[in-house]
Amino acid sequence: MKRLILAGVLALACGASALAQTVKVGIIAPLSGPFSSNGKMWEATVKAYQKIHGTQAGGATVEVVWKDLADINPAQARALAQELIVLERGVPVFHGPVEELRRDGAILDRAIGLEKV
Repeated sequence: MKRLILAGVLALACGASALAQTVKVGIIAPLSGPFSSNGKMWEATVKAYQKIHGTQAGGATVEVVWKDLADINPAQARALAQELIVLERGVPVFHGPVEELRRDGAILDRAIGLEKV
């Protein structure tokens, strides 16, 4: 699971790096609440990888922006996705409980579609 998450984040970041000097990767994860062990594992995995290999990928700096989704809450997930899109300006890459969000009314798809990301 850790490798899959990290591979996805880094592969997308490398692909987007040709367009910018800094690539922001938005990760919506359960960093608190009942599922926090999963989110903390994701965070530790990304930090460990960056400590060993650095934050450079394809000539760009990869900046990870974390958002906490403590519980299953589609409205909050949409708000967090919108924060990443609008407030963080330039978060072209997302990772998180995307399948769960899609089952709850395509929340993330709508948030991304509104900003044409």
